[in-house]
Amino acid sequence: MIVGARLATLHELETVYSLSDALDLAEIVTVRNYNEWVAVEAAKK
Repeated sequence: MIVGARLATLHELETVYSLSDALDLAEIVTVRNYNEWVAVEAAKK
């Protein structure tokens, strides 16, 4: 999810970022996806 969203590379996740950092990045992706969904739903109305 994090690599797919281009927030970090696999190498960075293995060497630079902690688990806590990775969870924060995953939360960012989740919030972005939710906000995009909300915008799409609002545009439908």
